[in-house]
Formats: sequence, structure tokens, C-alpha cells
Amino acid sequence: MRGDWTDIIRSSRNHKVSDGKFVMLKKLNVIIVIIVAIAGCILTSWIPLFGYSADHEWRDLNSAEALVLYGVCNVEDVLIVIDPATGAGTEVGPLGIDYVNGGINFHPDGKLYGLLWNNLYSDYRLYTIDLDTGNAFEVGIINIGLSMESTDLAVDRSGCILGIVGNKVIDIDRFSGQGTVVFELPSGFDIPSLDFAPDGNLYAVGDIPTGYGLIKINVGAQTYEILSHLQNLYTGLCHNSSGILFGSDGDELWIIDPNGGETLIGPIGFHPVNGIDFSPIFQLDVVYGLPYARRGYLTWWKIALVNSSNDDVIIDRIRFDAYGPVNISKILFNGAITVPAGSVLSSWIELTVSSKAPLGKYKIDTVAEYMSGDIASDLFELEVVE
Repeated sequence: MRGDWTDIIRSSRNHKVSDGKFVMLKKLNVIIVIIVAIAGCILTSWIPLFGYSADHEWRDLNSAEALVLYGVCNVEDVLIVIDPATGAGTEVGPLGIDYVNGGINFHPDGKLYGLLWNNLYSDYRLYTIDLDTGNAFEVGIINIGLSMESTDLAVDRSGCILGIVGNKVIDIDRFSGQGTVVFELPSGFDIPSLDFAPDGNLYAVGDIPTGYGLIKINVGAQTYEILSHLQNLYTGLCHNSSGILFGSDGDELWIIDPNGGETLIGPIGFHPVNGIDFSPIFQLDVVYGLPYARRGYLTWWKIALVNSSNDDVIIDRIRFDAYGPVNISKILFNGAITVPAGSVLSSWIELTVSSKAPLGKYKIDTVAEYMSGDIASDLFELEVVE
């Protein structure tokens, strides 16, 4: 299990673990990725279910890649890559569903999510989208009786998924797709685009009674603020790692100044592009492992930190949370790890699964923290067996 991971990191992007086999995850365009090799481990707060020892020597493996801008086009039913310098789009592949309206956004775990109106079933559904093929895979139905309206999706650094349908902001469960309305803008607001900025503020562009407007929304305080009026209605909205706001008007890519002013970059070449997002600023991925863990046996985690920014990044804690027969949290590393700009570091953790570990399926969320805040995470399923 302690093989050379350099090639795995270079070729990794998205993954699926099944049938007890090791499956490599293909990965692209990250600021921070934590790559974990797992045969299995579970801990509870009331029974010591495993012990671990770590090789704390961090090794430089590889250089990291730049961020990529993605978009979806519903008429042509495709995922595309967009050049942020020219606006030109290149097809990745078909989504494979009949959808009419929707938006996309990356989760910190590196998965691309889509909130799309399924034309066949006439309802909104949450999907994950494969970055290699463009194929969309259903997570679940939003299931709150919405009719088709303007739509987009936004995900914050903690992994909270929010959707917008018309004037309703919806909290969406990433495991089931179930939606809950958490804020409603005034009647007459129609919001086709939504995105979290790197500073955590939530922005939207909408058709409002006074024209087209850039709006800042505070769901917790149940308030909104119109920041400026715009000449275009944007059907896709996203920020890059520097906080620059990009918008798609369906045909062209623009830069939007929150204080007013819009700058045309160029035509995308697909119509209409109704959802855009950059690959994550911070990302964590499980890329190699088994779908089960045996009680009483050793296992190993391979962790890699990938920093594709122009600045050094400090991670001050790494933990995992387990949800299943018992819910627990375990600190894997507690101490500053500096990841130099444009580098990839890796280290091993050795784990022993206790013979008292409750049997069953667990969802494991591995999380990187900085200044007590979650900046990257990934979720996968693990079954503890005899």
C-alpha cells in the first residue's frame, strides 16, 4: 500500500470506490487538496476504536496546477471549460440529462454540483458532474414543490450548499438533495445567478423592479442589499481566487465591478451558458482506498497537501468526522504545516481499527482547518466489517 504516489497525484481528478478494489481519482486545478489512502478506521468518543502513528516527514512530490473555469450549456447539454482571458469555451462532454435551467458550483471536496431542472420529471434535482466526461449523476430531488424559474447554485467554504430559484434561497442537503427554503427575497425579484465570494459574502445578480442589480444577501440576518445596477442580466456568476467577479450573460463572459461597471472579456461560443464556476480555491479529496475496513486490522492513510496558489499556505489542523452507527470526530494533525506555493507535500498515517468498532456504514468527512475554520473537506463512504 506504500507505493509511489507521485503519478497518482499527477493524474488524479474524480473518483469512485467500489468492489473492494483500489480506484484512482483524477484531479485537476486545486489550491489545497488532501489526498487520503484509506483501508478504514472509525473512532467513537466513548470507546477507543483505533490508535495511530504518523510519519511526520512531509515530502515534496510535484507541482500544482492552476484553477479552471467551467460552465454548463443547457441547449447543447454539455459541460464546457472557459478561457477566463478570452471567454472562449471548449466542450468537455455531454451531461446526459434533459435539463432546461440550472446552475453549478464546486464543493470544497472538489466535486462539481449542479442544481438543474429535469425536463423529463418536471422538478429540480441535485447532481454531481464528472469533470472528465461531463456526465451528470443524480444525488436527489429538491422536493419542495418548486416550479421552473431562474436558478443557480452556491457553496461556501464549509460545504454549505445554497440554491436560488426565482426569489427563494434554498439550503440543500448534499447527501439527499432535499431542499429547505431559508430566505425569500421580495416579490418581483428574479435571481438567475448566485455565488459566495472568498470573503464569505453571498452575491447575486437579478432582475429587480428597478432594472438589473448586483445584490449582497445575508441569509443569517435575513437581509439583502442592492450594491449597484447593471446593464446585463447574468445567468452565471463566480469569483476567482483573487475575488474578481465573473459573469456569463448566456453568450459572453464579463468581469463585474461590485461598485458599478462591467467589462466584456469575449464570446463563449455556446448558448446559453447558464452556470459558471472556478475549480475550488481549497480542495480535499479521497483518491485511493477500499470501501471497507476490517475490525482488528491495520490500515494506512496517505495524505497530500497541494497548493497551486502563488503564496505559501498554512494548514494548522487536519481532522476527520465520522457519521454512522456512532458519530465521532478525530484530530489527525494538530500543528502548523506550511505548504509552499505551487508545491505538493505528502505523509503517511498508520491506523489500527479496534475489534470493538461498531459494524456498519459510515460517511467519513476529512477536513483541513486554518485558524479554526474549515477550508477544505471531502466525503466518502466506508463500511466497518468483521
